[in-house]
Amino acid sequence: MLTPLPHGLTIEENTSVLKIIKKWFNMSHIPILVFSVFWNGFLIFFYSIIISSFRQSDESSTAFLIMFLFPLLHVAVGVGLFYYGISGLLNYTTIQVEQGLLKVYHHPIPWPGNKEIHIASIKQLYCNEGYKSTKSGHYQVYDVNVIFTDNKQIKLVSSLTEKSQGLFIEDKIEEYLKIKNEQVSGEINKV
Repeated sequence: MLTPLPHGLTIEENTSVLKIIKKWFNMSHIPILVFSVFWNGFLIFFYSIIISSFRQSDESSTAFLIMFLFPLLHVAVGVGLFYYGISGLLNYTTIQVEQGLLKVYHHPIPWPGNKEIHIASIKQLYCNEGYKSTKSGHYQVYDVNVIFTDNKQIKLVSSLTEKSQGLFIEDKIEEYLKIKNEQVSGEINKV
């Protein structure tokens, strides 16, 4: 029995390709993005003052170098937060079955976790449950995993916030690839 298409997923399917697309958009990324814009704006202002002060003074290049290098950790944090925030607002994860491959890629902003798997090496898919911790508490997440014919396993997609999304992805790929669903240790209950 196929799980109904859950909120947050779209699907494109024909005889030659299956695409399941998950939009990342989450309102929690907006405050991160706003904070990073202010943070980076302050750093740009700070660096412009340092550069203009150095041009107008007789200070040694050592003092300038120290003042220039000191806040680089703050720059890295600001750039990282901005990248995370903008990715969370714009990115999609596409799971695609086509031409003998199962592909997972994140776009339009590059993000780690892209995969290409030969479908002939897939034995089973399953969805399991885990937990993530944040400052505001713990919450459940769901991962879709692939078991290969040699019994090795990898996460296909991770940190889905809705159980129905993980179950749909598992069911739809198994149906499309004509893989008979079998119970796997650690798999969440489909009811």
